[in-house]
Amino acid sequence: MVNSPRTQNTMSHADMNQTTKDDEAGSLPARSETAPQLMQHLYADMEHLFPGTGATVDPAATPNATHGGGPDANPAKRSENLDPGAEESQCKRRAEISKLLNQSLADCIDLERQAIQAIWNIKGANAIALKTWLKEINKTAALESERIAKRITELGGMAEATVSAVAARSGLSEYSLAIGRSEGQALAVSAALDVFVESLAEDIITLSEQNDVRSERILRETAQALRNV
Repeated sequence: MVNSPRTQNTMSHADMNQTTKDDEAGSLPARSETAPQLMQHLYADMEHLFPGTGATVDPAATPNATHGGGPDANPAKRSENLDPGAEESQCKRRAEISKLLNQSLADCIDLERQAIQAIWNIKGANAIALKTWLKEINKTAALESERIAKRITELGGMAEATVSAVAARSGLSEYSLAIGRSEGQALAVSAALDVFVESLAEDIITLSEQNDVRSERILRETAQALRNV
């Protein structure tokens, strides 16, 4: 009967006693602090106890064991790879887009206030119908102002909606308090709406050139919502 590898590797009590003496004498390799070397010594111990296994490990095959998961595991290391020039360029781009959106925000708020001015003061036979239309403009402009302002803050800018900021930025014609007729109130708001939609079209082109898809979409939807009033 041919002895199996298991039979061949069986050790006598004398062999085991000798192994214990060898361990105590320090014949086995000292343990290293690094995982690859520890594995190397472990396989060496197995070879010592069970000759013929020939098990080895290549420390170079497990680099992450000694580096904590590789260089990318260190956030500070990753931050060193950022290009300061690219970061500065992105900050400048966001600031320019925020400025453009603040212009649209001022126009939108101005339109909203002009609509409410007309609603409060319009008189005449068609006042009810005109007020219904003006309320839709006011409501739509208010909702779109919120969306534009939110986008500005997402870009890291400040949404400037104070009376003085809106008055300084708005591209709409100043609403005349001298308007007395119902038709005049409605026509003034209608003219302001047209000017705002036209300015949005120009801003949409600029945002497209800036590759800001999200801001471009918001202004497109704002223009569409106002056209549908």
